[in-house]
Amino acid sequence: MSDSQLVNTFVEITEKLNKESIRPIVYGSLGLYLALNSKNDVNDIDFIINKPEDFLTCKEVLLKNGFRTDPDHERELIRSDVYVSFIDKKDIETLIGEPLKLEPASLKNANFFNISPDQHLKIYEIGLQGKLRKEKKEQDDLKRIKEIEDYLN
Repeated sequence: MSDSQLVNTFVEITEKLNKESIRPIVYGSLGLYLALNSKNDVNDIDFIINKPEDFLTCKEVLLKNGFRTDPDHERELIRSDVYVSFIDKKDIETLIGEPLKLEPASLKNANFFNISPDQHLKIYEIGLQGKLRKEKKEQDDLKRIKEIEDYLN
């Protein structure tokens, strides 16, 4: 799936979540793509949700729109070859050791937040400390880290 198709799916999902009074926070490869006009590939859609109870609403919205739950990952859903994952805001804030810096954003009729580039950087650097992430995503993550560092400098 191309980056533009993934962005269109993101907009579709986000518009539906907005109708449920949820303004999600995007991060990961798509968050970077949207924030920095990243040249690196977008792999999936990663959302941070403000309240744990919002996940049930998000899951219901996606299930109604052709997604199914990934049997191996409780908070991941898939449709065709698009993966959408959800994590709680407090879990990310605990991971990076600070409150999220949210930047309001919109695309077409989809309203969302993105996190700051320096917080994207922290997430990728911390992620590479884990063995599994290092084995599976090291080269991609190192490219993203360099891109963010170049942007910040």
